[in-house]
Amino acid sequence: MSELRQPGLSDAVKGGQSPPLTSAVLGGLIGVKQRLASSTDEVRIAAITEALSYGREGLELVVQIVKTETGPVQRAAYDKLYQKASESARIKLLKYAPGKAIHQTLTQHLSQLLDENFRKDLTRGKYSGWAVSITAEQIPPMLCAIGSYGRPGLDAQERLNAQQVAALSFLENYGWLADLPNELDRNISASPFTYSTPGFEENTRWAEQLSQSDLFGVIWHVGNFYYRGYPREDNLNNLHERTKESLECLMQVAQGKQTYYQLAGVRYPLREPRI
Repeated sequence: MSELRQPGLSDAVKGGQSPPLTSAVLGGLIGVKQRLASSTDEVRIAAITEALSYGREGLELVVQIVKTETGPVQRAAYDKLYQKASESARIKLLKYAPGKAIHQTLTQHLSQLLDENFRKDLTRGKYSGWAVSITAEQIPPMLCAIGSYGRPGLDAQERLNAQQVAALSFLENYGWLADLPNELDRNISASPFTYSTPGFEENTRWAEQLSQSDLFGVIWHVGNFYYRGYPREDNLNNLHERTKESLECLMQVAQGKQTYYQLAGVRYPLREPRI
């Protein structure tokens, strides 16, 4: 009796039906395979999108990249599969999420920062006391949201894009939920800023070497932002000056630039500029 085939990622990804294997399809697949074997990342990433138009045959090529590689091509393949995937496939994809490794490293680093003295300092800050009970596991989504908001900067009209507005909406609610650990955990697990969602690695790269002082400053500015409320403005210049000031500092820190925060009326540097 032949063994039943166990379902894999390809079975759970929508759009995985193979087209008839005509000579045109086979020829196209050969070209896709050649581009996927290129030494240039840009060529390979472009070929990923094309591969997914060839049903199961092309899907299998992309799945193999997700399973066996790391780096920008794997991230692009993961993002494309995640967008097409059913809920069951996304659960399977978690094992290969490019943000998983950096999430683990970041959480370990944050655990070392959150010592007793640091938590005492949080109670001294006008806008940082909300985070006194926060855990290392709960911080990465906040850092990812800051990266999603801050890395793109502003366009010529100084307007926030939809991605930035979504990030600020998450941050606005983040602090209020910190007093309710279960609610915060639910908010995080349902957010677009977990390690399993596309862009986590890029949006947290700026935070890999945060010092205690840096982390304090980030928490201080997030607190200043949500205590003052967010009126859903898409233009930074229309916000309250103090709110705008904190959001500009978060934007700068996500871009690796030096800025500042205040504690007991004293201004401290936040994030030494990268060389």
